[in-house]
Amino acid sequence: MSRPVLAFALTLSLSVATPARSQAVDPAYAGACVARLPREAFIRAPVFLAAETDSANRPILRGGAMLALVAGDRIRKAFGWTGGEKELPVGDSIQDWRHTHSGFLITTSPSGRFAWRRLTDAADTVLTAADRALEHALLALADEGQRLSWPNDARSDSLSFKLTFTRSLVRKDLRIVPPEAYYPVPVFSLMTPWEQPAEMVAPPRISYPLAPRRDFREGTFIIEYVVDTTGAVDINSVRDRWPANKPRLTGERGKYYADFVQAVRNGLRHARFRPELVGGCAVRQRVVQSFNFALAP
Repeated sequence: MSRPVLAFALTLSLSVATPARSQAVDPAYAGACVARLPREAFIRAPVFLAAETDSANRPILRGGAMLALVAGDRIRKAFGWTGGEKELPVGDSIQDWRHTHSGFLITTSPSGRFAWRRLTDAADTVLTAADRALEHALLALADEGQRLSWPNDARSDSLSFKLTFTRSLVRKDLRIVPPEAYYPVPVFSLMTPWEQPAEMVAPPRISYPLAPRRDFREGTFIIEYVVDTTGAVDINSVRDRWPANKPRLTGERGKYYADFVQAVRNGLRHARFRPELVGGCAVRQRVVQSFNFALAP
């Protein structure tokens, strides 16, 4: 996570990546305005099943995509697909567009067997129709002996990835933008409103933390937070994204890590956004952003 650098001719630098929109609008974030959106604000758009990994689990991404492919076929059938190549089953009667941000964490080993559990950061406490269809598909595939291909470049005896549903992004002009995912598998369609993702207009004001600066420590950190309807960051929502299969840092390295995360949290208090719009309604939006702290000689 960090590395020492030379102490002479020291320069501080901080690079901040453009915030990335994270999944669909949470149901808890969509207020009365969204519930009253007119039909003209909607268009039928596909929902995809896709595998997602962090850098430590990147070797299993291809296997995750293959699992999404076979599970997606079963989900389409569960939603009433009759086999047409150009048409997806319509899911509106059993699935709401606001509930397509969930899924499961899949863990596998060199044997190819896999296990799963619901994502701990899922906003809902009740499984959606899509969740249930995915779980049934995973159960059936496991019972039938489905195995994941173990990658030759794996550096661990256990790898994990997320298998999640994600909607297409519908622009204000009703243009459909597919999700940015590795081999997303279309599974069903929903009537979906147009969206305009949150846009940063004033960056965070972040200071390099004192202890890591003194000890010449660097690092890149992935931070998730919620932008509220006024365009401010909900500070209580700020958290770091840590790989699910890696133990947390402890000791001195853990203190450095905590200092970097706290520096980002403090700086985000000053960030301002144009809030996410859904059909013209301002809503709370979860975003993900990377922050790189570097000490350049």
